[in-house]
Amino acid sequence: MKIVLEGITKEFKSKDGSNYAVKDLNLEIKDGEITALLGGSGSGKSTTLNMIAGILPTTSGKIYFGDQDITNFPMEKRNVGYVFQDYLLYPNMSIFDNIAFPLKLQQYAGYANKFGLDKGASWLQNRKSKKLDIRQRVESIAEILQLTPLLNRRPSTLSGGQQQRVAIARALIKEPAVLLLDEPFSNLDARLSLALHEELLQIQKRTGVTTVYVTHNQEDAMFVSNSIAILKDGTCMQNSSPQELYTNPRNFYVANFIGKLPINYVSGQIVDGKFVSDDAHIQIELLAENKIDDRQSVLVCFRPEGAEVAKYREEQFEALVVNNSFHGKDVMLKVKAGNTFMTVVHTRVIDEPQSKVGIAINPKYIKFFDKSTGESLK
Repeated sequence: MKIVLEGITKEFKSKDGSNYAVKDLNLEIKDGEITALLGGSGSGKSTTLNMIAGILPTTSGKIYFGDQDITNFPMEKRNVGYVFQDYLLYPNMSIFDNIAFPLKLQQYAGYANKFGLDKGASWLQNRKSKKLDIRQRVESIAEILQLTPLLNRRPSTLSGGQQQRVAIARALIKEPAVLLLDEPFSNLDARLSLALHEELLQIQKRTGVTTVYVTHNQEDAMFVSNSIAILKDGTCMQNSSPQELYTNPRNFYVANFIGKLPINYVSGQIVDGKFVSDDAHIQIELLAENKIDDRQSVLVCFRPEGAEVAKYREEQFEALVVNNSFHGKDVMLKVKAGNTFMTVVHTRVIDEPQSKVGIAINPKYIKFFDKSTGESLK
């Protein structure tokens, strides 16, 4: 099920005026893929998810599931499965009943009278057949999620990872067109979170359900998602594959947001096919494929792995070592070049702080942004 958000806005009014949690957001989520909504606190990602679910109404704009406008549909008519951050399992019910609960709600909603019971001649037969169907479906989804031995237990006796799988099973049991996940792994330790991410990928591949996944953790988003939408102040800065976001960000915000380490950036200008920093300490000859016209007020950006400590005086500029830290096969080297601090990933132990090294930047890894607008120049 493809999801299209067309100029959706969510406005919260208060005594101090209006506050826009989401403003004129346009986004397309492809059928059968996992899309992550990634951003910092207050970026609008959870509000967006709740508008897709129907928990929150939109102030303006349209939401489409496929070709159908569902903007004004209540949540129960949108056929979505929702997994909350805190799981929200019923403590007095068995795991079987927790998973089966959405099906029982659907069953009762289908009956004619106030209590969902049609007292006609076929009522008892219908009831028995529906109970059998519910049991078969619960057992099927429990087998997929490796929950079969736990069906008779209560949520309080389960680990955090097992409770998370129960919550996902409950969301999937009614075969939703869309699966929505709100920070589902934030309460788990790193090892268990990784294991459940792998399980989520396998579940999504088996079911093919379109999945929208809210997270503030970019490593989680990179791991599970076909595409990532970076949100800032309720707008989408870029919606692309993880690789495209990392290698070809559309603006400086995305470039600086994505990556385990912050991107290095230097302010300067382009003069005669060469970048010259504001303090003239850093000068970089541009390759033919990334040359741009002469201009003032430019940011040159490159990832820490896009620069290296040069050998045999092949450096483009000299830098002073500030500190270094050992990370397995890599050494994170922080240096100061002129007035600019930067980080370089290296593969050997570097001289002590205050020593001088030569730094070379691979032009293939360089990105240029307009300093005033933050937009990419290539």
